Amino acid sequence: MDIIKKLPKIYQNSIDKKISNNKELYYSAYSKNDSVSNTDIDLLIDGIFNNKTKVYNIPVIINTINKSYDTYLVARTSSYLLTIDQERILIKNIISIKRKNP
Repeated sequence: MDIIKKLPKIYQNSIDKKISNNKELYYSAYSKNDSVSNTDIDLLIDGIFNNKTKVYNIPVIINTINKSYDTYLVARTSSYLLTIDQERILIKNIISIKRKNP
């Protein structure tokens, strides 16, 4: 027991600032202001069009900045999606896209 008492104390640095790493990370990860990047939208669109069972007439729900669409996709260009209703939807304005079950 005498050996334990003679050991030197361990240095402990004092913490002078507020530490809230987990709270800030949690807040930023689930913030309502976060938007889906164009790369994510492109990957979702590629996944929809890479289906082997249907080449066209794919039922989707698309939410854009201005409007919500419940339509069928027919084709894709570099900057637009073409629907069966002969509408062109600008890909950079898409907020979310979801494939409907047939």
